[in-house]
Amino acid sequence: MMPGTVDEQIHLAHMIAGDEVAPDAVHDVVWSDGSRITLREGDRVIHIAIYLVRFLAQEERKRKRSPAQRRATRLLRSYLSADQRRQLGAAGEFIVIGSAGGAYRLSARRGDVYEVEKHGTRFFQVRYWCFHDLEEQMPPADETIGQLFHILTDEPAFREEANSQEMRRLLWDGQWLRQLNAARRTRANTRVDLDQLASGLETLDCEPERRAA
Repeated sequence: MMPGTVDEQIHLAHMIAGDEVAPDAVHDVVWSDGSRITLREGDRVIHIAIYLVRFLAQEERKRKRSPAQRRATRLLRSYLSADQRRQLGAAGEFIVIGSAGGAYRLSARRGDVYEVEKHGTRFFQVRYWCFHDLEEQMPPADETIGQLFHILTDEPAFREEANSQEMRRLLWDGQWLRQLNAARRTRANTRVDLDQLASGLETLDCEPERRAA
């Protein structure tokens, strides 16, 4: 069993994320029982701190753009067909056919664009297209509206202006389903870990109040 308790590790990661402790000083930490932090514990704490920084930044972005994202999503829905609205409601993304006949999956939650091919009843992603306005910091659904009309009206120009990355591992067969199911299990396990982490952070946040009382 690791000398440092989970609460101690989370607290240390929280201090690193808040710039109270320098990351390169982690391996000099001594736990409350007098034992020195192990290399494995230090690496784990650093990973938690990285997650915290990203998570808190993401939550702050969500807080700022949530009303704008909702308004943009409502506007986006007004431009979609009934089937596309159903897809958007179910998964936050939908399929659109471009002016030159290409098929794309647009994500209104992230503002991402994937070129897709249909095999059987499924659409598979074959290329990722990056078309973002980094200076404006628009809500993802607003970006999706611009991407939608660009693809519908001038698909070749969209492909010329956007950056792309080919997705080489195209798994049309049972291997794809096995990988998909494995990813779903990993996501479920990660969700449990994140819930435990969030619970630990809430406990830490409440401790100063209890001490003050």
